[in-house]
Amino acid sequence: MQLATTWPILKAFATERNLSIQWIVVNKIYYLAAIDGQIELTTQIMITDPPVPGSYQQDFENNYKASGNGPTITYIDQPTPDPWLITPVDSNSNPFSISNPFPTSDGVQLINKRYDTGQATYPSPTQEVYITYIGGISGTPIQQIVINYVDSSKNQLLNWQRSNWNGSAWEVS
Repeated sequence: MQLATTWPILKAFATERNLSIQWIVVNKIYYLAAIDGQIELTTQIMITDPPVPGSYQQDFENNYKASGNGPTITYIDQPTPDPWLITPVDSNSNPFSISNPFPTSDGVQLINKRYDTGQATYPSPTQEVYITYIGGISGTPIQQIVINYVDSSKNQLLNWQRSNWNGSAWEVS
């Protein structure tokens, strides 16, 4: 669901949920979005040169622009009992990745706890991190799967690790 709002509401939403604000510029207007699961807040800020002191433009440029447009690939899945199947290597030795998103059923079931939302991030060209939650992206973390590849082609799996959230830190399982 996409909701148009104001800059103060969008930045509070993004800050409370630790989201990266997505932005583009078209015809001297910032188009901004903050996405949490199926909820997307959007707004626009006119660009002036120089920025008006104390304006929304100045606030965005000084405090949010540099950290914006970060990885925010978020997947929403239906609540389990069917846990999300991520297969690091299928029967043909093909690693799971965005280019191979539908692993075969003979792989390893990495996520084995109930969840209602999953988020994928890509901290480096050779690493994928998947975190599942109960209660949406801002809810309780459940499991974290880290997949490391030999190089950025993602043609060869280096290793993977499953961790469970114990309430204050990730514990390797």
